Amino acid sequence: MMTVRRLLAALVAAPLLASVPRTTQAQCSNLPITSPEAKLLAFYTVPLAFSTSVQPEQLRPWQFRFSLELTPMPSADSARRATTCYSSSKSETTNLASLFPRPRIAMGLPYDLEIEASYVPPLKVKDATANLLGVALAWTRRVAIVGGASVIAQARVHTLIGYVEGPIVCGSDALQANNTLDCWGKKESNDRFTPNVSGAELTGAVDVGEYAFFVTAGVNSMQSRFQVNFQPGSGYVTPLPPTDRTLVTLKERLNRFSFGGGATWRMFRGLDLTGQIYASPDDVAISRFLLSYKL
Repeated sequence: MMTVRRLLAALVAAPLLASVPRTTQAQCSNLPITSPEAKLLAFYTVPLAFSTSVQPEQLRPWQFRFSLELTPMPSADSARRATTCYSSSKSETTNLASLFPRPRIAMGLPYDLEIEASYVPPLKVKDATANLLGVALAWTRRVAIVGGASVIAQARVHTLIGYVEGPIVCGSDALQANNTLDCWGKKESNDRFTPNVSGAELTGAVDVGEYAFFVTAGVNSMQSRFQVNFQPGSGYVTPLPPTDRTLVTLKERLNRFSFGGGATWRMFRGLDLTGQIYASPDDVAISRFLLSYKL
């Protein structure tokens, strides 16, 4: 078994993975959702879901809220990294970044609706390029006033599409000069991780003015995939062996319940600071931090 490490690079914390042998390619397609690979894909997809990260509030029609989200990326333990469709090779890892930053913009609409979007452009940061688009639609309503505090409810649907590319399988630290070892060659791989996650959530909040507190529950539906792109023997032999294009896919969508909770501090007029814990019990729990400004 190979020790599969973090599937993201640059904007996501990304250690190096060991190379995938070409002889195992067929074993990595249409895997069951109970497989170790499915669990690892979910582990790294959940933190990228475009889920609720701020307390629900009723934006006026055409009012804007600009936010910057920062998510410390998790690291899988050795038991979770152990998978079945790869062979074992290297154990070292290299973190290219430890935070996932994401800009968000929300706009109020009539009928208590709100649309939110995020885009991480395909700019190369260190060794990798991310290209991720998130979109969400929410309905928000103040349902009660209790002791001077507003009780707010929100229903929200969201989706994230795009990919992260980079030397995830065979980075510079993993390249080998020995043709009997994985990652044999002088050129890094250029692999692609595609999260593909959509979801729906319900959120309740208590707003007491300077502070607001919220809890959320929902479900994420994932169809993540991972594509290896490594050329063995580069810089050593001519003609080159076939390119390793191992594709890791799942038989069906992987559905996970999610829960979260957080608090918002209204520091100045229009400027808010939010902290949140977001968890998928079967996969991972993460923290998120958000700085928002409303116009």
